[in-house]
Amino acid sequence: MEKTFGSLAILFAAGLFSVLPQHAEAVFKGHALKKDYVIAVTAPASSMQGNFKKVIQRIEAEGYQVRFEPTTTKNYGNYSGTSEERAEELNRLFGDDTVDAILCLRGGYGSAQVLDKLDYKVITNNPKMLIGFSDITALHNAIYKKANIVGISAPMISTLKKNSEYSWKQLLDGVKSTEAIGKLALPEGSKLQTLVPGEAKGHLIGGNLTTFVSLIGTPYMPETKGAILILEDVGEASYSIDRMMNHLYQAGILKEVNGIVFGEFVNCPTNKGDFTTDEVIAKYAKLAGKPCVKGLPLGHGVNNTFLPIGVQVNLNANIIGTCLTITESHNKTINPRTLQKMTYNEIGDLTANAKESLWKQAAKEGLEPKLYLHWTAGSYNRAYPSYHINILKNGSVVSLGDLSVPGHHTWRRNTGSIGLSLTCGKGSGRITLGDQPPTAVQIESLAKVIAVITEKLGIPIDKNHVMTHGEAANNEDGYTKAHRPYSWWNDSYGDHDTRGDLEYLGTPESPKYNPWATDGTRGGDVIRKKALAYRTAKEEVSVKQNKKKRR
Repeated sequence: MEKTFGSLAILFAAGLFSVLPQHAEAVFKGHALKKDYVIAVTAPASSMQGNFKKVIQRIEAEGYQVRFEPTTTKNYGNYSGTSEERAEELNRLFGDDTVDAILCLRGGYGSAQVLDKLDYKVITNNPKMLIGFSDITALHNAIYKKANIVGISAPMISTLKKNSEYSWKQLLDGVKSTEAIGKLALPEGSKLQTLVPGEAKGHLIGGNLTTFVSLIGTPYMPETKGAILILEDVGEASYSIDRMMNHLYQAGILKEVNGIVFGEFVNCPTNKGDFTTDEVIAKYAKLAGKPCVKGLPLGHGVNNTFLPIGVQVNLNANIIGTCLTITESHNKTINPRTLQKMTYNEIGDLTANAKESLWKQAAKEGLEPKLYLHWTAGSYNRAYPSYHINILKNGSVVSLGDLSVPGHHTWRRNTGSIGLSLTCGKGSGRITLGDQPPTAVQIESLAKVIAVITEKLGIPIDKNHVMTHGEAANNEDGYTKAHRPYSWWNDSYGDHDTRGDLEYLGTPESPKYNPWATDGTRGGDVIRKKALAYRTAKEEVSVKQNKKKRR
């Protein structure tokens, strides 16, 4: 398992994975939203003007920050910008560590135009919730197919103006949850109607019928075999619904799926002499011969539910107990390659849980567990997700990896059982800190993380156990041992003052690119001193609390 994970990390680093293979179960998921998290609003399809003040106020009242992106105010024909502009914005938002979720302004038409312009490697490396429905169906199913990421079919800014309490509750509860939704709640007085009885399980795919059918024959069609297919539409005549359902049937999709759930078909009129939409739906449900229900609050009606595309679900289409149950969570708190803003308690818990495996790994390598402080540049940190914890410029801590599976890179080259890294800006590189050195807040956060982790691992905060890149370079079981076979290696590598290393920072109060602080203190000394102060302060508090209890 560890070897496989390490190989994946190397392939990502080398750029050999353009996309991941499709799985029945989505591999990557976004993180649940907490207070002060940032929701970016984008318009990947049609443009729309309007006053969304009340919608934004309600979202912000939940404690989130809402940020409108450039496409939300652009016009290019009926689109919110060129396909290149819309794709670039999505790529940027997925790659932006300051963005925690992406909420679409509206659907309309145009999402399919950006599919061949998306950077699915960036999306894979930065899973987060992409929220929307209708035309956004193209994006949900494409990123599930090409990046194995769960997408969220749920109300958008434009439809939240309808002010349905059901829709609001579904959305606000859904974005916070790290648990499986379970039995899907329905609006008061609503119920699912059985078209074909039976029970089925599978991964959830689909969404808007018109948009989903347009994916047939493209590289963006998700795996249909063994799936539960959801469908809804708006403004299509019943004969048009018939034509598209026939397409799904003739393409074999209705035969491959395990079950079908029909949502709402709003403003779908029947021309004189044609079958009604309900009759068309019943016809293809019977032809498919799979468990099938209708009446899901999905689509363009007043009420719109929250459904994660790509997760496992159970469909009960029996006359009694008819329901759709989401059995798999759509968010993960800690997940390889998943950004997660963490509290120090969460970091401590994660470390404590990982300790046993870390110690086993150390014994296997013949090394003593150490903490290695690594400075990384740009997206380099994502190339080795198995051991990094990243600290953003605002001091927030995010996890990109599972501490219980330390990367081979960490052990062989850097002598430590865990690697910590600060996230640099794009201007920084492997040889120089560039024009964006770490902030004082980053240094403070790093010291706190070190205090928490060393306490949980039971290792001292000293130069032998907590070391910077430069200090590790000359360690006998570290950089010199690992790199000596390479032609470019030289023993001065770790001490070179142009190396982008924490060892050559100034003080945390003045973190400039400077080989030495004014008093001769090295960067590692400053960081260890800070970490020791935080850890000592915490221990003092604990002692006082214990004394108080004894009294």
